Amino acid sequence: MHSLGGAIGGAIGSGRALRPAEAELEAAAFEGKDTASADEKIAQRRAAIGVYWLLVAAVTILGSLGLSLTQDMLWGVGLVFLGFPLIQLVASLLSLAYCLWHKERLKALGTVTLWSFGGGVLIWLPIVAFFLLQGSL
Repeated sequence: MHSLGGAIGGAIGSGRALRPAEAELEAAAFEGKDTASADEKIAQRRAAIGVYWLLVAAVTILGSLGLSLTQDMLWGVGLVFLGFPLIQLVASLLSLAYCLWHKERLKALGTVTLWSFGGGVLIWLPIVAFFLLQGSL
């Protein structure tokens, strides 16, 4: 469940990371101002989001292949799915090297990472509450 929540949160965060720059672009266009800086911000944020998801895909594929060398392929894919939040964390840390020296990239990466973490936690809250109410934890 946390894997699904993290993936959904990351997808939502990817869309939300572009909103401030897109709003700035619309305001500049409406006021007849130069839109080059807003266009640049959008391009930088899109680049950071693209690098993040590319790294998520690469780490997922490499993890599946690596784990399937010791077990069968289904076992490797299953373990990768269970460990998807860890894959997202690794992708965020690797993306940090690309984003570190550019403010707009860093903002976008932070938004995606925060939303993916929040999505994973949000999915776990009802599960933990259920077990607490049952007295199992």
